[in-house]
Amino acid sequence: MASLGMFLEGAAITTAYTANPATTPETPAPPFTPGTRLHGTEGGDFIFVKLAASQTIAAGDWVYVSSTNNTFVVTSLANAAKALKGMICGVAMAAATSGTTSYLYIWMQVGGYNASSNVATSSAANADLHTSATGGRLSGTGVGGTSATIAGVVGLATAASNTAATMLNNPTIGAAD
Repeated sequence: MASLGMFLEGAAITTAYTANPATTPETPAPPFTPGTRLHGTEGGDFIFVKLAASQTIAAGDWVYVSSTNNTFVVTSLANAAKALKGMICGVAMAAATSGTTSYLYIWMQVGGYNASSNVATSSAANADLHTSATGGRLSGTGVGGTSATIAGVVGLATAASNTAATMLNNPTIGAAD
C-alpha cells in the first residue's frame, strides 16, 4: 500500500467518505476537494472523486470520470462509455454504494502498480485491455462496435478469478473497437 506525502498525511485511500449534512452533521462536506491529486511515496497516483448517484462499486473496480465540468464525478466503467474517448479512468480504491441523498467520495488510482484490479479471467498479460459488458471490469478481448480500448494500462499477469495486477499510467478511454 502506498504511503502518503507530507501534505496529505492521514488520507485513507481505501476508505469511502460519506458527506450528508442531514444525517452526518459532523461531516457535512468531504475531507478533500474532488479532483485533489495525491502522489504516494511508492509511485501510486490517486485522484479524490465523487461517486455518481445510484452506483455500487467494489474496491478494484474500474471507474471513469463521467462529468465534463471539473466536478470529478465517477461512474462504473462499461461498454456504454466507449463514446467518451479521452475521459479519465482508474481503479476504485474502496467499495461504495451511493444513494440519491448521500454523497460518497473515494480515491481512484490513476498511476503506478495496482495488485488487484477487476480484469476478466484469462485476459493475457501485456495485452490491450478493453471495456466490457460487466460494469467495473476490463477485458483482454475487444468487441468491434461494442467496446473501447483503455489507453495507459497494462495487465502484468494473466487474470485469474477476475483479478489482475496492472500498471497504470493515467488511463483514459481510447478508441472504440
